Amino acid sequence: MQSRVWAVVPWIGLCLMVGILAGCGGSSSSSTGPSISGGGGGSGAVVQGQIRTRTASAGEPAVMVVLEKLLGIGIAEAATAPVPDGTVVRLVAIAGGVTLETTTTGGAFTFSNVLPGQYTLEVVGFPVVTGDTSFFVGAGDLARIDGVAVQDDVTLAVAITAPQTTADNVLQSDAQVAHLINLAQAAGVPADQVLALRLQGMGWGQIAHTLGVSPSRIGLGHPPSQADIDSVRASHGKGKKKGTA
Repeated sequence: MQSRVWAVVPWIGLCLMVGILAGCGGSSSSSTGPSISGGGGGSGAVVQGQIRTRTASAGEPAVMVVLEKLLGIGIAEAATAPVPDGTVVRLVAIAGGVTLETTTTGGAFTFSNVLPGQYTLEVVGFPVVTGDTSFFVGAGDLARIDGVAVQDDVTLAVAITAPQTTADNVLQSDAQVAHLINLAQAAGVPADQVLALRLQGMGWGQIAHTLGVSPSRIGLGHPPSQADIDSVRASHGKGKKKGTA
């Protein structure tokens, strides 16, 4: 008799935990940004990724799926299939009123020429966004987003890198040199120190965090002069720009 009681106790505790977490907002839905149409072109970042769905296996109790969703345990590993082709994905700027929209193929999506700024991702049909709910990208960055959708919830994991980490690539881009100058000035450090961090493969937002300055310094509201850009380029033995990516 005692062994039966102890067998039931874990399930009682599990149900109580699910109820507590759901009461803390696990089942609520929210809007992740404005729905203002628009877009931007020119040099910028690439944001790409894949959204997959999570469903219970035949032998897994539904309560375990709910608990895993609430706690974020094992969700990515248990993703079983991409969301249907044609699922709408929106990249929403937190400031500036810009929304870019695309659809998935095999769960995958890509946004090109994304202007510097802070964004959140919306997946239509999954109104609740958890995990990495916002991220910052600058010129030349590559943001990779893995999303796992469960019921009305999509959990995002974002990794931002500099896919091309040579001095030539950075210095031949006006947009990237502008980021470099702005961060150096804001942090009060030499431009070469910022360049060294970029050459380690860091995204511009990560560099800002490392230097203790706001990523907003990278944005479009702080353009250095062309003379300053050319001066930095010339100090590294580079002539006029060969590209703006």
